[in-house]
Amino acid sequence: MSLKEQIKEVIGEIQKTGLRVVATVCDQGATNRAAINSLLEDTRTTCIKEDKEWSGGYFQLGNSKIYPIYDPPHLLKGIRNNLLNKDLIFEIDGEKGVAKWSHIEELYTRKPGFDDLRLVPKLTAEHVKPKFIPKMRVKHCAQVFSRTTSVALGFLAECGKLPDECKHTARLLRLFDDLFDSVNGSYHQKCLTLELDLEIKEYGMPSMPGDESLKPWIADSNSSIENGESKLCEDGRTEGGRGR
Repeated sequence: MSLKEQIKEVIGEIQKTGLRVVATVCDQGATNRAAINSLLEDTRTTCIKEDKEWSGGYFQLGNSKIYPIYDPPHLLKGIRNNLLNKDLIFEIDGEKGVAKWSHIEELYTRKPGFDDLRLVPKLTAEHVKPKFIPKMRVKHCAQVFSRTTSVALGFLAECGKLPDECKHTARLLRLFDDLFDSVNGSYHQKCLTLELDLEIKEYGMPSMPGDESLKPWIADSNSSIENGESKLCEDGRTEGGRGR
């Protein structure tokens, strides 16, 4: 059975349970791309025969529109691999620029910092030098396309320590860092963070170990412990037992 038919069968069985499939995710392997392109073409052909509009970007199984998505880590690596030997012409907020891998190599060569402290400590030969880069490792790629690298590159260009054109590459790195974060985070965690921010704004910062507001609670807790081995201290630890 072909991959295309396997996708259709699996999605069909999932739909029978009442669940709705809205997207598929895969890397950019040739087999995956061939299966996805075939599913897209089937939907396009069906829409033409039925005189329906097809905007592209999805295939239809049953009554559901399903959007194929290539996973972000592989896309980021693909961009990095192309940037190794090609310049990238781009436009951000109406401002055009040209990003070059040679700018990142210049930043690495300078090793900016003070004494044994570096502005970009995670930037190594395995991140920058093409012959040493592990092409399949996402970590090395993400650490180059990061806010830290962007700020260091842009700052040195602003100070005249690197060519002014390095600012273009710095802006592109910042763009991809923000883009990667936007698809690589946890929606649930983001909601929890938002709820905590709202609580802090409404009620003030939560109590921390050693906070005066803890003392009444500690006193009440200790008074309720009868012949216990542990006692709560003002710094939030326990005396005579394991810490919290």
